[in-house]
Amino acid sequence: MQPERRMVERLVFGTEEEAAAAKARIDAGEVSFEDLVNERGLALQDVDLGEVTEAELGAAGAGVFALEGTGVVGPLPSALGPALYAMNAILMAQQVSFEEAQPSLSEEVALDRARRMIADRAQELDDLLAGGATLQELATEAGMEFGTVEVTAEGGEGIAAYIEFREAALAASPDDFPQLHEMEDGGVFALQLDEVRAPTLRPLAEVREQATALWTEAETGKRLLAEAEALAAAPDLAAAAAERGLEVTAVAPITRDGFVEGLPEGGVQAVFGMAEGETRALAGDGADGASAHVVRLTSVSLPAPEDEAARQMRAALDGQARQGIAQDALELFTRSIEAGAGVTLNQSAINAVHAQMP
Repeated sequence: MQPERRMVERLVFGTEEEAAAAKARIDAGEVSFEDLVNERGLALQDVDLGEVTEAELGAAGAGVFALEGTGVVGPLPSALGPALYAMNAILMAQQVSFEEAQPSLSEEVALDRARRMIADRAQELDDLLAGGATLQELATEAGMEFGTVEVTAEGGEGIAAYIEFREAALAASPDDFPQLHEMEDGGVFALQLDEVRAPTLRPLAEVREQATALWTEAETGKRLLAEAEALAAAPDLAAAAAERGLEVTAVAPITRDGFVEGLPEGGVQAVFGMAEGETRALAGDGADGASAHVVRLTSVSLPAPEDEAARQMRAALDGQARQGIAQDALELFTRSIEAGAGVTLNQSAINAVHAQMP
């Protein structure tokens, strides 16, 4: 029997005010939860709590489980202080009988036993290699599978699909002695490098259709951008557009986090880098084929002092600046102590441990 669970990430803050300011930034669309995590020098896996029940979340459980869909909630309490919780999925309660679970349990038990057997033999296999056994002899004496496989940075077939094998193969040199390596699923392998093949072009006959389509799209995009630049330089944009059979569309006022349908990715950010009255040509992003765009910034409006979104942004920026100054001061103080004591600390590893503490 499994109770209802949620897939949750938790980011802890020093004070309730810092957590509230961070939540306000998320609500205003300024940052995502992942952005906040990255600002702290962490990655999402460092703050991932995995699948948790309401009881396991303690005092924050009711708030997180009140979410009916994915989202961020907080500030809520945690053992480490006020925190924001990102809920990414809902796993409904399950009740599985032993008969239903038996096939998967049997497979899990068999795999676990296989891992233990391989681990018990790892030292024996390592000793054989250290004693000068070739890979062929290792396969014969230890019952391993011997073969030759091609590996590229993008992957390969069979064992070459394992990232551990690819990394070891790509790092190998012809003079290396075979060593035993372990894979994530418990398997082991040893390898030797036989040949390095330089990159070669595929025959045109094999890629002619794809190459033609890509060239056509790239060349079309280049010519459309040149036409857009000529249009942007015209004294009368509306008249020049009409001559080409194009329609000029007026867009309602937007904010920095706004969206304009049809503009390529980064188009809105490009507009906010323009001067009032400026006209600029933008290359398409290729999402819908080759394209180019002409935009003109007609007016710039500053937010009203009493605007709530602007107030929240100022509060968030103020909190971010205070937090940054505090972190810089703490880092300088810590470095001074470390230098005096002659020690070094891996702060990223410490942060990751703190983030996972219950």
